[in-house]
Amino acid sequence: ALDQSFLSTLGIPFLTLLYDAMIEDPDTIVLCEVEESELVGFVTGGFGLRGIYVGLLKKPFSLLWSLKGIIFSFRRLRGIIEILIFSASSREQKVHAEAMVLPSAELYTIAVDKRARGTGAASRLYRSLGEAFLRQGIDAYKVLVGDQLAVAHGFYKKMGAIPVLTQRLHGGSSSTIYIQSLSQ
Repeated sequence: ALDQSFLSTLGIPFLTLLYDAMIEDPDTIVLCEVEESELVGFVTGGFGLRGIYVGLLKKPFSLLWSLKGIIFSFRRLRGIIEILIFSASSREQKVHAEAMVLPSAELYTIAVDKRARGTGAASRLYRSLGEAFLRQGIDAYKVLVGDQLAVAHGFYKKMGAIPVLTQRLHGGSSSTIYIQSLSQ
């Protein structure tokens, strides 16, 4: 279900480590939708990637082994470096983000199995993440969406998210940052 994302190019072993780190991170929310004992979709969000990165680095051999297939792929290595740099943000980006009043909470991933698309699963997961943020006193969160993902843009707009900023990532492609307000 993540076939259009950069993460999917890193392979199942890496994704397994990544999502294990998310589940273990107390600052990350992981919610799943299950129907008839089958995983239909999931959503993740949280308050920064630091805890996830620490979780990955706690398993250095597994991390290196999971990435062995991409060591010679300049494009993938560049993508990883760009993600690390973007998530760390330069001082200038942080000042700009603060001027834009970007929320610290963020939706990281939402994915729904192809067979379950159009059933409302994505909307339910999205609303559930918002409810989880609200329970933690968060009244808004951000979503970063690659500009090539037209369906995703339509979904976030339908859900009430507002585009506020465009940034360059992954070799110059653009991504839009949306803000989803949770206040009624």
